[in-house]
Amino acid sequence: MNHLILINLLLFSSGQIAALNRSGGLNIYLFDILVIISNFVIFGFLLKRGKFKINFPLLSFILFILFTLLITMLQIYYFDFLSQFLILSYLLRFSSYFFFGYFIYLLVLNKLISKDSLKRILTLNFWFITALNALQLVFLNNLSELAKFGWDPHINRLTGSFLDPNFMAFYLCLYFILNRYFLKNNYIEYIAIISIFLTVSRNGILTFLIILLLSTKITVKKIIYFFLIFSLLLLLVPQVFNRFTQFSDSNDSSYQRLISWNEGLKVANFSNFLGVGFNNYRNSAEFYKINSGQELTKNSANSVDSSLLFILITTGVFGLVIFVIHLFSFTFQNKLIWQNVVLLVGLLFNSLFINSLFYPQTCLLLYLILFIGLLEES
Repeated sequence: MNHLILINLLLFSSGQIAALNRSGGLNIYLFDILVIISNFVIFGFLLKRGKFKINFPLLSFILFILFTLLITMLQIYYFDFLSQFLILSYLLRFSSYFFFGYFIYLLVLNKLISKDSLKRILTLNFWFITALNALQLVFLNNLSELAKFGWDPHINRLTGSFLDPNFMAFYLCLYFILNRYFLKNNYIEYIAIISIFLTVSRNGILTFLIILLLSTKITVKKIIYFFLIFSLLLLLVPQVFNRFTQFSDSNDSSYQRLISWNEGLKVANFSNFLGVGFNNYRNSAEFYKINSGQELTKNSANSVDSSLLFILITTGVFGLVIFVIHLFSFTFQNKLIWQNVVLLVGLLFNSLFINSLFYPQTCLLLYLILFIGLLEES
């Protein structure tokens, strides 16, 4: 089982390298196929040798999925077969990430794998993604040539195998939390911090600073020290300083994000309280003629630049409430409550600006961290 878990994590860390198809709106990744197969394998293994534990996070997730499926089925007849298939496949994919974390939790709980083994696996995965990040900075630090494939033309920024600095920054923020409370490796912490700043992602850096403040015992001395370091980093890394002073530029991502939010709110007006169906944002934007044809050619057109707004649009008010309750359900029976508070505050802040809750790599790692918190309680 250790090798199966490690292979899954390494494939997820491979990001776009693991893409099998990226055309016609149908994105197929090797890691999505493997994680679904792995879930069935681990489930069968647990049936023979382990015991299942029903907890509130599991029940709240099932409630969210059932509600989302109901809402999606009410909306799905408006669209063609391919659109229907994609909507249901993305719901299956999202569910597979949760159950992968849940099954690993059960494996450790039943002592079928050890916590030390899980630590080694997660540590190896970090060094693997660090190596990929280094290769990207050296050999692919200009993504301008990939703009024709829908990617943003980032230059001299750490994007790693994700080809996106914002998601990479949040992924590294998650590893920072995981390391502080579970791995406890100083080298991982230092490299994660440096890498976050190399992404030059404003929301990623701000998320990290919020997490750092919450995960550190706050004193006046530490607050002063904190702001001095932040100011020094802005001065030493001019690109970071420039990113924090470009909000008024119409070509800047923050300006484009405001447009995305505005378009998302327009779609939300049509969805009322029930939503337009899970991962049905792009179809709905086309259906209501809200997006421009040019924007729909970009990868970002599949979603809106905010996970919370995305959930509101696709599952409605009730779906958003259920999902937030689901996330915080991990703190109800967890001795490491502060770890989850730090994680969820950072997550909710970050998810205001990008769809980090449903990005494959960050979603899978998020659930792993949340279930690791439950392991510490157990």
